[in-house]
Amino acid sequence: MKKSIFIASFILLLVVGWIGSGQFTDVNAQDDTSLSTESSNETIEKVVVEDNGNKVEVKEFNFSQIDQSIELQGQTTHNKKIDVKSETTGNIINIAFKRGDKVSKGDELIKISIENRKELLNSAKKDLQRLNKELELNSLIMLLL
Repeated sequence: MKKSIFIASFILLLVVGWIGSGQFTDVNAQDDTSLSTESSNETIEKVVVEDNGNKVEVKEFNFSQIDQSIELQGQTTHNKKIDVKSETTGNIINIAFKRGDKVSKGDELIKISIENRKELLNSAKKDLQRLNKELELNSLIMLLL
């Protein structure tokens, strides 16, 4: 326990000494004329004021806007694929788009042959008529009983 307190006290003394050493040294201002400036419109005025042994240096800067734009060209790629599935069966007659074309909702993408569709529709209509007749007969039988 005493060893850790001794190490912490030693580190504290080092930090306090390091911070305190900046209070006793004389820091001279560097001459900024050696630094290069990027803007040609920059004017620097140096005024050194001495009051009670303290030096104050004042600089005045004029600014100019620097255009730092970057122009890039690029190409985006998709990050997912969508599989378009048909809700019906049949042979494809015509494809109305090419790979990479933009499509919108409601656009016709392909045409599917309707060879047997009319036959299926007529068959479904006949089945509906037959079922309606059976329903009527069943309702009449229920009324008679």
